[in-house]
Amino acid sequence: MNMIMKRQIEILAVILLSLTTFSCDLFNNDDDDDDVFLIEVESIAAPESVMLGDSVAVNFFGTIGPNGCFSFSHFEATDIENGIEIDAYGQYIHSRVCAAVIVDLDGRAYYYVPETRGMKQVRVNRQNRDPLERVINVE
Repeated sequence: MNMIMKRQIEILAVILLSLTTFSCDLFNNDDDDDDVFLIEVESIAAPESVMLGDSVAVNFFGTIGPNGCFSFSHFEATDIENGIEIDAYGQYIHSRVCAAVIVDLDGRAYYYVPETRGMKQVRVNRQNRDPLERVINVE
């Protein structure tokens, strides 16, 4: 390989690395921040009882959004008297092209370890609706 060809390959590699590193910025407008929102959870599932020290899986069901620009973002949990309150957040990512697919929670789980015995309440907040509630007996 001669020096000219070697130099061309090095320049091409630097250009490709730069494009890969900064490609996200090419398609985002600074005016369009990603939107985080409280998901309208349709239902939850959790066991009726667990042993103290066991991890409780609270499964979430419902639609996050009507197209591929929507995705699950995160859970936020707060201890409440005799239980826990959980918020499920989604994110809308501003993009030029959104896949034609409905994005669901599909049983995404939040894991919770109760610290004391007794009846524990799991409350899930929803944006324009009453919260979902479930009671778990911790033995």
